Amino acid sequence: MASAYFPELSWMATGGIQNLSYEKLQPIIEREIILIPDQGCADLWRTKIDSFNSSHRAKIKIPDITRLYPENCKIQGADLGDLLI
Repeated sequence: MASAYFPELSWMATGGIQNLSYEKLQPIIEREIILIPDQGCADLWRTKIDSFNSSHRAKIKIPDITRLYPENCKIQGADLGDLLI
């Protein structure tokens, strides 16, 4: 879905925090990776990527999520798709 809005970027869905693993990111670990977690999940994802970054020399970032999800967003656990729509 995001490719329709930003075709110049490469997109990959994890399908949830439990599916975010070094093994899945390994083929692209040399690239700069920006993760956009679901609303309310940034701290959990940050814990995982801190480990990836320190032990695998990864360049993974999470943007300031508080700017992405509007305060009036009524969807619990909103994700990138909700933001784009």
